[in-house]
Amino acid sequence: MAPRNADKKRVAAFANALRDRLADSGMTQAELGSRLKGMSQTTVSHWVAGNRVPSPMQVFEIERALRLEPGDLSRHLGFLPNSAVPTMTVEEAVSSDPKLNSQQRRGLVAVYRAWSES
Repeated sequence: MAPRNADKKRVAAFANALRDRLADSGMTQAELGSRLKGMSQTTVSHWVAGNRVPSPMQVFEIERALRLEPGDLSRHLGFLPNSAVPTMTVEEAVSSDPKLNSQQRRGLVAVYRAWSES
């Protein structure tokens, strides 16, 4: 979908953020595309250039593929208001979950730390 005039600032902010996050991850556009259920590098290139906008679900999948916090990219397009972006870290969320016992909390935090360091 091509951006409408009123959305150009949001689209540019999204494209810049996507470009930066992609560079930070060390992932190529082609690699990101393949992680997104076989999207082409051309499609990712259109998003990075601000020529097209992914759907809200695609943005969620991009955030997941790049290991970003939920809302990191979505908020730029207005898919989530800034206030909807979580302010709690993963470790805080795990530590405060009443459904988990202390052993489960320690295990989940350890897994998360190992995953985020890789």
